Amino acid sequence: MARIKEKMLTKLRKFLMIFSEYVKRCKNTIQTEVFKNNLYVCPECGSHVRIGSRERISQIIDEGTFEEMDADITTVNTEFKGYTEKA
Repeated sequence: MARIKEKMLTKLRKFLMIFSEYVKRCKNTIQTEVFKNNLYVCPECGSHVRIGSRERISQIIDEGTFEEMDADITTVNTEFKGYTEKA
């Protein structure tokens, strides 16, 4: 019975991930909007969740003021052995 319950909880968590965030530290599921308003810090355990660069920029820059520069920059082969295969 416990195994079935755990499987059901796992499926429910996967479904809720569409609308919520799962915190590994406290195993809590939090609505995405609540999580976002709390700057991606769990209100239950204080755990910080990794966020992308665009989300971080939106947290610290006033809306409509960010202007990306040098978006067309690409990497260059640095002459290190095996570098091209790794990139």
